Amino acid sequence: MCGRHILRYLAALAFAGALLGYATGCGSAAGPAPATGSPSDDGQWRFVAEIDDFHGIAFSDRGRGWLVRSTYEQVGIGDGMTAPVRRGLWATDDGGRTWAACTGRIRSNGRWEAPAPSIDKLPNPDLLTPLDRRRLVVAFQGVSDYVVIGGTGFMVEAGYSPGGVVMSLDGGRSWTTCLRLPLREVIAASCWTDLRHGWVLSYHKSGELLDSWLWTLRRTADGGRSWQELAQWERPRDGNALVACPEGFLTMVDRRVGWEVFLMRIDKFASFGGVMCRTMDGGETWSPAERLPAARDEDAPGVQYPGSLDGFQALGQDEVWCWKAIEPVVEGDTMWEGALYHTTDGGRSWVYSDISDPVHWAHFVDGRRGWMVTGVNHARQAVSATVDGGLTWDREGEAEGRFIAFAPASDALRLVVRARGSGFGAGAFMLYERSIDD
Repeated sequence: MCGRHILRYLAALAFAGALLGYATGCGSAAGPAPATGSPSDDGQWRFVAEIDDFHGIAFSDRGRGWLVRSTYEQVGIGDGMTAPVRRGLWATDDGGRTWAACTGRIRSNGRWEAPAPSIDKLPNPDLLTPLDRRRLVVAFQGVSDYVVIGGTGFMVEAGYSPGGVVMSLDGGRSWTTCLRLPLREVIAASCWTDLRHGWVLSYHKSGELLDSWLWTLRRTADGGRSWQELAQWERPRDGNALVACPEGFLTMVDRRVGWEVFLMRIDKFASFGGVMCRTMDGGETWSPAERLPAARDEDAPGVQYPGSLDGFQALGQDEVWCWKAIEPVVEGDTMWEGALYHTTDGGRSWVYSDISDPVHWAHFVDGRRGWMVTGVNHARQAVSATVDGGLTWDREGEAEGRFIAFAPASDALRLVVRARGSGFGAGAFMLYERSIDD
């Protein structure tokens, strides 16, 4: 299929025959529906719906999914100052064409106090983890930081309520508190392999230094009734003292095996790089894989870019894909290159591929089939597919806008796109879908 067809509807946000409605099965509809649309079967990627505000999305299968919207509200200080506020969780049973607001009540499990009377009043829901159609884990960030006002960096307290984790076993009708964090701790990752086994990686400012952070990894083996603190890492401002610190990409493959990117000093000049590490004991200890090959600037062969990765996907105990947008600096109308890394032996060796454009997102279903989003120039992005493990790529579409995220959905793959010119804090997000087997 020609790339010009994939996002043809970006120019027509008032989609002909658009439907407005609510899905069933989560709770009573409250407030305006977040999405309108009806499917188009034109080509490999089909338009599903337009979403008014977007923070995160996840699907348990092709029909069932959850959405967190991101809105911007005035903070009450200064002229027209706004701050992002995430309110509410929405559910769909038709692949994202219509949504229903979840309003289920939150109760304590006897050890942790409930953070709010209902899920729609939960402060800043985040990090959706569907376990199946009815069971969902949601992290929430609370309100435990400061709001920066103006260019001078003047900070005012934004109010306090701790973050944590809640779980639903009935599709969102009722919720149980699994974890409450201390004030000002921010959740970087929440991973669950089943109802009993979960991990939460969080961080908070640990001192007076601007860049001093303490990271904590916790694990539960009983569905959140109790938690074990596995490890702590400190990231001081003084780079010379930095040994290792997680970056928040934590992915657990099963109860014992997991992967994370650690920021480590890689030479005597205090240059830092993202190093892949693997745990074989559920997160208690971490071992670094062989260092990823350094990407190089073709026009300046002596220049290396060993910095942190932009993302990775673990397919199992031994197989991982990693990607990077190498210094995505715009020079005229051209952006610098990207890099793709692949291991099938647990990180003992890596296959490195140059990508002509910066790699922002990727998703692989196995060692051969995958998709990636690259930046074409300062205004356009493209989605491409491979069927030979990244050796060759076929461009499936290109658009003026920002491709936000891939969201796997059983035998389908969803893609969220933000239209160019929609403005900060508002505008149209477009949801597209393609069959993985096409």
